[in-house]
Amino acid sequence: MLDIEKKVIEIIRSFTFIDEEIQETDKLVILGIDSLMLVEVIIALENEFDVIFDDSVLNPQNFENVQSLVDLVKSTIET
Repeated sequence: MLDIEKKVIEIIRSFTFIDEEIQETDKLVILGIDSLMLVEVIIALENEFDVIFDDSVLNPQNFENVQSLVDLVKSTIET
C-alpha cells in the first residue's frame, strides 16, 4: 500500500468508529461517513496533502469509496 493510500485510510478512520481494517473498496457510506463528515474528510485531505480540490471534481463518483478518494488525491497532486 502506498503512502497516499495509507494516509487517506488513516484520515477516513479518524472520522469513523470502525475497528476493522479499512479496504480500498469499502464504500464511505458503509463506513459511516455521512455528508457532513465527508466535508470534514475533504478538508482534512486538502490540509494533509496541501491541495485544493477544484469544484469540478466535487461529484459523487469521486467520493463513492476509499479508492475513489485515493484516486482523487493522486490526480490532484499530479496537476
